[in-house]
Amino acid sequence: MIGRLVIRHLALHPIRSLVFVGGYAAGVAVMLALLSIGEVMVEQSRDEEWLGGGDITVVPAGVDLETLRTGGAVFFGIEQARFIARSILGGPRLAEGVQAWAPWLDNRAVYLRRDSTQSPVAVRANGLIPTAAIALAATPEITAGNFRNSASDRRWLDPTPLELYSELDRFHLPPERVRGDSTWAEWHYFNLLWPDQQRWLYLSFILGGDLLGKRWGGLVLASYRAPDGKHLSFADTLGADEIRFTTDAADVSFGPHSVRLRDDPIRYEIDTRLTALKGGDPLDIELEVRPLPNRYFPPAQLTASDSFVSGYVVPALRATAAGQVCQGGRCFPVEETIAYHDHNWGTWGGVAWDWGIAHAGDYDVLYGGVHGAAAGEARRRGARLLGYVVDSLGVAAVLEPRELVYSGAQTVVHDGEAVEVPEQLTWTAAKGADSLTAKIELRRIVLSNLTLGGDAGVYFAQMQGSMNLTGRIGGQDIQAEGPGFFETYLLREKGEP
Repeated sequence: MIGRLVIRHLALHPIRSLVFVGGYAAGVAVMLALLSIGEVMVEQSRDEEWLGGGDITVVPAGVDLETLRTGGAVFFGIEQARFIARSILGGPRLAEGVQAWAPWLDNRAVYLRRDSTQSPVAVRANGLIPTAAIALAATPEITAGNFRNSASDRRWLDPTPLELYSELDRFHLPPERVRGDSTWAEWHYFNLLWPDQQRWLYLSFILGGDLLGKRWGGLVLASYRAPDGKHLSFADTLGADEIRFTTDAADVSFGPHSVRLRDDPIRYEIDTRLTALKGGDPLDIELEVRPLPNRYFPPAQLTASDSFVSGYVVPALRATAAGQVCQGGRCFPVEETIAYHDHNWGTWGGVAWDWGIAHAGDYDVLYGGVHGAAAGEARRRGARLLGYVVDSLGVAAVLEPRELVYSGAQTVVHDGEAVEVPEQLTWTAAKGADSLTAKIELRRIVLSNLTLGGDAGVYFAQMQGSMNLTGRIGGQDIQAEGPGFFETYLLREKGEP
C-alpha cells in the first residue's frame, strides 16, 4: 500500500519529490560528517599524548605512535634533546619555517615523598618551559602561582655563549662502574694549521688514572711541525696535586700550563711552556682560539659494556686562532689560522679509533668510529661509523659511512725503518636524499709504536692531507675541497719492531 502511494506521488509531483529526496540526502550527509568529527574530537580528548598549539610533534625515532596513545610515552625520551631543540628546530637553518618550538614532558612517571620516613608515591608529571609554551600557544590552565622561566629554564632554552661552551666542554668523573680503572683518561685537544699548510700544531691537556683515588696525574703534550718540515715533540708531566679541573667548566690548570674559557667574545686562552722530548729549545705557546658559531658536535657517550666508556664532544669544528708559538728565541705569529678543538673522556685500554676532520669550503666534515679492539681491516668493516657535516647554519647532515677504504701505498721512515702506509682514504655515506663521498689524500704522516690489547702491535698514524667532498645535501649539490687532519691505527707486520 505504501509503495503504491509513493509511486502515485512521484507520478503526480515529480519535482517536489526530487527536492524532498535531495534535501533528505543532504541532511543525512551533514549528520554523518558531524558525527565523524565529533568522534575524532572525543578520541583526541582522550589521547594522553595530544599536545595542543603546534603543527608538528617530534617523538623518539622508531616509536610506535599507538604506544604513545596508550600512555607508553612515560618510558621514552629524545636523545640530544637540547641539541635538537637549540641547533635544529631553533637553529638558523629552519628560522624561516619554524615560528616557535617548545620542549615538553607529558605524563612522565616520577616518584615523590615528603621526607625520608615515607614511602615514595608514584605520580605522573608534566614539564615545560613557560616562555616556549606561550610562544607555541600551548599554555596550561594555571590555578595558582606564576608561570615564568626559572634560571635553569632560561639556560636550557637560550644559554649565553659562555654557558653553552661550559656545558659542552666540562670535565667528568668516572662513572661508578669504571671507578678505579687505571685506563681512564680525559683531555682537551687543539690543532692549528697555518695558512701555508706547511706548519701545524697538536696540543693536548690530558688527565689520566684513578681520578677518585691517589694514582693519577696529567700530561701536557705538543707536536709541532716546524717550517723546515721537522716534527718536534714537547711535554710536561704533572702530579695530581698540581692539577685543577672542574666538572662544570672547561677551565684546567696543569701547574704553569692552563686553558681558560673566556666570554665576549667566546674564546679559549691557552698558555703553556713545554720541554723538548729529544733535546733542544723549549716551546712557548700563547694562543686565543675562537670557535665559529653553530659549528659544534654535541656531547655523545658510547657504552659498549660495563667496563668500556667512550665520550666525545667537539666544541669547535672550526675556529680561528691568534697568538704566537716561540722556540729558541724565534717567534712565529699565529694569524688567519684554522683551528679545531675537541674533548674526549673514557676508558682506553685496548681501544683504537679512526678519525678525521676536514675544512672543505664552507663545510666542516667530521668522521670516525671508536673500536674496543685492536686495529685491522676486519675491525673497520664491522664498526659503526659517523659522518657529520656542518656549515655556517649549523648541522647540514648526519650520515653513517658504510666502510673506510684505504688504498695505495707510500713509504714513511719511522725509527730508521721503512714502513708502508696508505696514500688515500675513501668513504661513502647516504641517508634519505642526502649522500656524500669523501676522497682523502694522505700526504704527511707521523707514526708512533703502540701496543693495544695483549700482543697486538700497531702503528698509530697521524696524517695531514686534503679532502675532496662531492654529493648532495638538503637538495644542494656539493663539490668542495680543503685541508684536514686524520688518524688511524695500522697493524705492524710480524717481525717488525
